[in-house]
Amino acid sequence: MKMFEYFCNLIKYKPFLKHCLFMYQRQVSFGEAISRAMKKYCCFKGRASRSEFWWFILFLYIVQFAASLLSCGIYGSSISALAVDPTALNDPDVMSNLISLYVLPSVISLVFFLPAFGLLFRRLHDAGHSGFCWLLGLIPVIGGIILLVFTLQDSQMFTNKYGAVPNVVEDNYPPEYQG
Repeated sequence: MKMFEYFCNLIKYKPFLKHCLFMYQRQVSFGEAISRAMKKYCCFKGRASRSEFWWFILFLYIVQFAASLLSCGIYGSSISALAVDPTALNDPDVMSNLISLYVLPSVISLVFFLPAFGLLFRRLHDAGHSGFCWLLGLIPVIGGIILLVFTLQDSQMFTNKYGAVPNVVEDNYPPEYQG
């Protein structure tokens, strides 16, 4: 009981401690994450929350899947021609259609590369790592796993050398339980 009283007195006299102990982050929505990533198109400074990062990654997968379906719908006859007759690879029309199959998804990848790369830097900053930790992804297998773990880590709930905590709720206190 004395420890609880001591803790309450500590909070009462140290408002900055109270601020740090009861701070919480608001989770961004799907649309807000896309909007933020596109507004900070080539920004490699600052921090991005976990929800902001993963919503944008989901958006990228959806867009790439739609682009691939669209390309298959337009140039899919070449794939079926190859399945029936493997010698169709010698046909220049089939080859040009196969190359065209990858054009739309590749263009979309190029369009979203800088926003995704900047968001990765900001996400690594939020977890307390250097943005250049993305280079770990170049190490086969283990590097990708380490990078995944870094992006899944919680935000540091204090101002670090990369900036303030993103998405902090204005009053800095968790909502009252209404149950």
